[in-house]
Amino acid sequence: MKRQHRIGILSGLVALAGACSPSAQLKLAPDPASKSTQIVRLDRGVLQGRVRPFRSLGGQFRATVRLMQGQPETVISTQIDSKGTFSFGGLPVGRYRLVVVSIGYRRVEYTIFAADSGASSVQVGMEPDPFSLDEICAGTCPPAPSGVIMGSIMCAGRAGVIPPELDLTLRDSVSRTLRAIAPVHASGRFEISRISLGAWRIEVNQRAKVLSVLHVRLVRDTLDAGNMRLTCR
Repeated sequence: MKRQHRIGILSGLVALAGACSPSAQLKLAPDPASKSTQIVRLDRGVLQGRVRPFRSLGGQFRATVRLMQGQPETVISTQIDSKGTFSFGGLPVGRYRLVVVSIGYRRVEYTIFAADSGASSVQVGMEPDPFSLDEICAGTCPPAPSGVIMGSIMCAGRAGVIPPELDLTLRDSVSRTLRAIAPVHASGRFEISRISLGAWRIEVNQRAKVLSVLHVRLVRDTLDAGNMRLTCR
């Protein structure tokens, strides 16, 4: 009787190990907390997904989603809506790299297998990044940063039209830490607010590709970076 009981336990363990094989794991519902690979079903060439913070930092949650494929990489970018959802259309079946960035949260990167079957959407969870949060102080706290960097962009191509996918990223000049993402108005004007004094690196991006880099130093409340003339695609 004891021998038969042991055989039954061993058989159960073998069955459990088979159920947890890598191929079986990829078919499970994606876990945004731990999985770096997701298999997602395309619906008529549309890839859908949702981004959510595991812990809110207050205010409206915003995130930029970039989808990349090939060598050299083809990059398309979008913003999540008020519900945290996003979508990319016109995609063929294949392997993609998905990157999600949001101020105050750790960058997230997934390998996406877009297929005829799989999960109905990409699920992305974002953890707060303690190195991107406001400084914690005891007693009387200093006032929040209130500096403003502004300027304008002129496109030399496409009859001077500012493409809607143009945006700016603000990084610390030394550590290259991402501090802000700002849109560019249809007129070409941009403004990045709540910036502390110091040296900054402004990157002008189109479809996640850097078109130009501007190094500035904010020494007072407002800095006008002037006009930047670029060849927009």
